[in-house]
Amino acid sequence: MVAQEPPADYDGTPNVHVLRAGTRLYRCHSVRRTATGFNTRRVHSHFGGGRFDATEEHPYPYYYAGTSKTTALAETLLRDVHRDQRGFHILPRAAVQDLMLSEVETLADLRLISLLSAVDLAAVAQDRWLIHSSEYPQTRYWGHWLREQRVDAQGIIWESSRDFPHRTLIFFGDRCGDGAAPLRPVGAPEPLGKPAGIDLLNTLLSPYRVIVAPD
Repeated sequence: MVAQEPPADYDGTPNVHVLRAGTRLYRCHSVRRTATGFNTRRVHSHFGGGRFDATEEHPYPYYYAGTSKTTALAETLLRDVHRDQRGFHILPRAAVQDLMLSEVETLADLRLISLLSAVDLAAVAQDRWLIHSSEYPQTRYWGHWLREQRVDAQGIIWESSRDFPHRTLIFFGDRCGDGAAPLRPVGAPEPLGKPAGIDLLNTLLSPYRVIVAPD
């Protein structure tokens, strides 16, 4: 599908996926943010940012996570993969120096707009373009439109384009209840810039032929 606007006379309803309380999720995040802290940065409507980030026109705290450690890492670190002549992608140490990998658990059932299947995508007049495209200004526009179609939804869930068939998701902080994140940390975050974190990255990403550059 090409990058076209949402249908003006849409008469459907996005499908919902219920993420159950007690679900373990993983997040790769800055050392300046806690494991459960929502991102309040609003990106430019037309430049930069991620797939479903908030903008000045559509402000809301947001929180990305993955259903596996590799998904959280891939969505953060493997956006622009350039492989060498041996087929490896070398991550510069600077790219991971200020990052943490956290595990969290949901404290309540959460209703998410589902983009997990062809039927789910067709329900919102879309296809895999919406979850695979890197035309983020357009996908953000769609994300904001989806929020309007399901005011009861607390986020969106879809198949990761960088770690399929695993899932990635976003929570909308303004719909998660009383401004409190419906999440709790599980264990301590792993500092990815430390030697143990580098070892963890090399272990987890080895099957993807990704390694962190040596000192």
